[in-house]
Amino acid sequence: MKSVEKQFFSLLRAGLWDLDVDTSLFEEPIDWQTILEMGRKQTVLGVLADGIAKLPSESRPSKKDTQWLQSQIFKIRKSHLLLNQTLKEVTELLLDRGIRPVLLKGQGVARLYRYPEQRQCGDIDLYIGETLYTKACEVVSAYGEKSGKESESQQHYHFNRNGVSVELHRLAAYSLDPFVDKRLQCFVKLYLDNGYAGYEKYNWSNLLLPPVQFDACYLFYHLAKHFLMEGIGLRQICDWTLYLYTYADKLDKEQLLKDIRSLGMLRLWEILGV
Repeated sequence: MKSVEKQFFSLLRAGLWDLDVDTSLFEEPIDWQTILEMGRKQTVLGVLADGIAKLPSESRPSKKDTQWLQSQIFKIRKSHLLLNQTLKEVTELLLDRGIRPVLLKGQGVARLYRYPEQRQCGDIDLYIGETLYTKACEVVSAYGEKSGKESESQQHYHFNRNGVSVELHRLAAYSLDPFVDKRLQCFVKLYLDNGYAGYEKYNWSNLLLPPVQFDACYLFYHLAKHFLMEGIGLRQICDWTLYLYTYADKLDKEQLLKDIRSLGMLRLWEILGV
């Protein structure tokens, strides 16, 4: 591993887990532009910034690089607030029509970070299920902004609001392999459609979060699918490891292993070091 990569991962670990930085790695020249660009590409600048703050002042980036980083953190925080505002609007709209959505990934995982507002945002994914999916799409069709980018796929209906991308999911996930997909839909039905007792509340709202047992496997499935088909960033790795760490005492590990095996992901699970 190159020295710049060792420096980058030391900062990332420090920011994610509130650890001390290995300052011995920063006694040699520091290529801050490369480190910051790695953080930008991997969508972990907010976590990286927390690690940088733990360095002694003489080892930190130049004033120019620090100003750039601060401007990026400001944008990330602003985006986080906008997503939460939009999430509140969409949720209240659906709840008023008797539709209770379930928040998948994204902001639900962000709350586990030391500073949730510094986790770089994506879009909003809300699971509706098949029963109320058509009704939900009708409700939001007049609410979303007509940008010409509205679309519907096998899995979800997509629209924009406040410049934020929102997806209403008929299916929480699917696989192109019919045998895997059959097991996947049974998994979703077990935990999301029949598992209401295991739901949590998102912050202080009536928005639901998936049962912990579901998310531990689902987040890995989403990560694995992206890894195999289009690649992943370190943000997804951070999300997954932070989730497992946070809920380690609540998870039925034997059941989690069964779920991972049933979806054909055991080998990849082992490769990634679990």
